[in-house]
Amino acid sequence: MAKTGYYYHFPATAGNVTGVTTTYSASRRLAIALGSSQPAGQTVKFKGKLQTLLVTVSTIAGTPAPTQMTIRVSSDTAGDSPITGDLTASLARGITTNTVGSAQFDLSDVVTNLSSTDNVFVHFRVNQGTLTVTGMTLSWSE
Repeated sequence: MAKTGYYYHFPATAGNVTGVTTTYSASRRLAIALGSSQPAGQTVKFKGKLQTLLVTVSTIAGTPAPTQMTIRVSSDTAGDSPITGDLTASLARGITTNTVGSAQFDLSDVVTNLSSTDNVFVHFRVNQGTLTVTGMTLSWSE
């Protein structure tokens, strides 16, 4: 019987990327393991459809403080093999604590040429001020 639906994955990454500023840096990034299904003992490259990336932040600071975040998703730690262009989203700040918040990105791309480790690396920058990235959750389907 043919495949009739999608299987959705929601891998998450925790970690602090402090001092996110207006420029990209190879050191200001988080890795996320996509976790595609691989038969035991075989190396299978990731092939799926990226959906949405939710990035959580804290320590929003500066005069003026950041209002937008831009990301670039790469297949290497240095950010030299991008698999998306720059994506920008507004920062949604906390209602009672305005130094925390999140940004949501629509990735809607089919990715095919990743290494067998299934890791992607997200690099961050903001339009002004600084912040700390505290984690992210990426949804993707196969």
